This record gives sequence, C-alpha cells and structure tokens, in this order.
Amino acid sequence: MANHKRKGPKSTRAGCLLCKPHKRQGVDAPTRQEQRARDVEAEELRQEIIDMMREEEEEIAFAEKWNE
Repeated sequence: MANHKRKGPKSTRAGCLLCKPHKRQGVDAPTRQEQRARDVEAEELRQEIIDMMREEEEEIAFAEKWNE
C-alpha cells in the first residue's frame, strides 16, 4: 500500500520490527480465533496442573496426619 511513495516495502524501511513480529511481511500470524483457542487451552492446562498440585498437597497432609 503506497509503497511507491515510501521507496520500498515496510521491511526495508527504517524502524525496528524486531519488537513487532506481527507487523512483519510474509509471516503467518495466528488469527484472533486461533490465538484465543491457544489461550483457552493453556488456561485449561494450567488449571489441571493447579488441581493436581492441590491433590498432592492434600495427600501429603493426610499422610503426615496419619503418621502422627
């Protein structure tokens, strides 16, 4: 878009795109739906891990109470 006025594509012009990988040309960035699905999946996994840790803590507490 309007590259003829700017003497080249965005990737060759001044300015650092290292901090903005989503603005690089030719990158297959995930869509919002894909990113949301990944976020939901990560949150579910995180919750599973928290639940497992909580169960282990309860088992340890029960074993310590039983051994007293």
